[in-house]
Amino acid sequence: MNTSHPDHEAIPSVNDQIHSDHKAIERERRSLADLLDPSQGDLGDFQAWKLSVLRRLRRFQGVLLMHFDLEEVTAFKEEVLLLAPQYATRLAKLEEEHLKIASDLNHVIRTVKRIPNPDEDMLERVHQRLTAVLAMLTHHEAQERDMFQSAMYQEQELGAGD
Repeated sequence: MNTSHPDHEAIPSVNDQIHSDHKAIERERRSLADLLDPSQGDLGDFQAWKLSVLRRLRRFQGVLLMHFDLEEVTAFKEEVLLLAPQYATRLAKLEEEHLKIASDLNHVIRTVKRIPNPDEDMLERVHQRLTAVLAMLTHHEAQERDMFQSAMYQEQELGAGD
């Protein structure tokens, strides 16, 4: 009897998936930076524009939430704690930031949904809010990367004395 599950057969390693996610998130983050800028794009058919924006934000949100799940549930967390247990508090803070980033992005999405017509002031405020969320995400990902690299470096340094 074959006990393997088809969903598990082609799953890449956690590190490969995290690396792939980071590249995809960065590409989309750069693309989204101008998404709500009132000076960009044609707002002629505002409802069609708004729906397009919402779809892009929701896709990004889905990728981001799955990435956060991957970091929180898989061996990434355990590997960092195994290599550098002193980072437990730092890791917990970064996980809390996942909630903040997700909540702030969801707030942007809810706000876009409620914009009744092309109001440049409102769009500029939402654009600034999205830009702030994306900047927080960039800073967050850099902190995670630095922490992981530091943990790996410590492990190499400790192993070098053998």
